[in-house]
Amino acid sequence: RVSGATVTFNNVSSTMSGGNRFEIASGTVAGTNTIAGAGTVNWSGGTIAASLSLQSNIALNIIGAASKYLGVGGAPGFLRSTGAATWTGAGNVYCGYPSVFENDGTFTVQNDASFSGYNGSVAFFVNNGTFRKTATTGATVFPPDLGGGMVAFNQNGTIDVENGVLSLQSQFNVNGGAVFAGPGETRMDAGTVVMNGTNTIQVGATVELAGGLWNGTNTFAGPGTFVWSGGTISAQLNLQPTVALSITGANDKLLYL
Repeated sequence: RVSGATVTFNNVSSTMSGGNRFEIASGTVAGTNTIAGAGTVNWSGGTIAASLSLQSNIALNIIGAASKYLGVGGAPGFLRSTGAATWTGAGNVYCGYPSVFENDGTFTVQNDASFSGYNGSVAFFVNNGTFRKTATTGATVFPPDLGGGMVAFNQNGTIDVENGVLSLQSQFNVNGGAVFAGPGETRMDAGTVVMNGTNTIQVGATVELAGGLWNGTNTFAGPGTFVWSGGTISAQLNLQPTVALSITGANDKLLYL
């Protein structure tokens, strides 16, 4: 358990057994490490200013009410999870430029907290697996840059919103082959969307533009719904015949190329 100290990994690979836990509660983890085997990494507070790669049998739990920091003082953090990751509790995650959180497994969100930038410029959340929101009915937020930087969401996999809303307010990048699923909503409330290629909105799922700017050349397939309640479309956006279009709400909408 890291609690108030600095632990530095020196380009090593560590192996955990099934019942073992490694917790970052406060202080700082630095260096480079791959964690293999079978076990659990708990992140309940403190700072990851390291390059950490968790192999597929390592569970990641982001827990508790304390804030967590990925990167610090100009030293970026890289956290890659290839297995099951769960984010619970009220604690926000703050990412410093140019830190990266990479999900190559399943990242399950069970809160209405935010994933924010904090020291200027852009950090990244890269979803190559499944980003799933469950349990809570409010919004999980990627906030805009309000002078403290932002976290761009790069979507290459599946977003499955089972409850509530995934609210994207900074930069949302999609390059084709992405899937939107679940009875909840993926909603762009501010910032910029750059969406290209063919992407799928599954049955019962909703993708909404409520604010901000939509760019790119994109085709939506599948039997889901695209909602336009605000913001600007400056894109070539093609909805296949099975995709429902709902233009709704009192806000002005702007369409131009």
